Amino acid sequence: RYVATTDEDTLINITNHSYFNLAGYGTIMDHTLWLDADKITLTDDELIPTGKELNVENTEFDFRVEKCIGKDIDNDNINLVYGQGYDHNYILNTDGEIKHFGTLKDPKSGRVMKVYTNQPCVQIYTGNCGTNVKYKLDTSTGVLEISGTGKMTNYSSYSSVPWYSSSSYVKT
Repeated sequence: RYVATTDEDTLINITNHSYFNLAGYGTIMDHTLWLDADKITLTDDELIPTGKELNVENTEFDFRVEKCIGKDIDNDNINLVYGQGYDHNYILNTDGEIKHFGTLKDPKSGRVMKVYTNQPCVQIYTGNCGTNVKYKLDTSTGVLEISGTGKMTNYSSYSSVPWYSSSSYVKT
């Protein structure tokens, strides 16, 4: 649960940035993922959102049917090339109520992580760009980062990140 209180009009998009490997070691490429999301937001080559959306049907980004994260990650789709793998904002099929939107599974250990939110989006990141030696990030970790539509305030079609006026915002 996240809470913020403002004394002036403030744009708030609170999230967490926890990394997961349900096996505890090795790669996450054999983890399976299911997401209740029909679209992603597209980015440019610097991973800045363009304001355009892509329907995931019949693309490498379609996790509406559970599949291994590594199944399509090396395909030559330009959107995968930009992120060197998955680093994409999925627009969840949500009505604003708290619901189960995703499941991550490790088939070897049998560990399962079910994720619930009332937020409109989740950023899926597969550790593809990590170069920090102290916190080595590579395909051994991944992120399911629940949020608003992040970095989309410049596009009028994205209004899910609200302004809050001297009030509290609670994310469950």
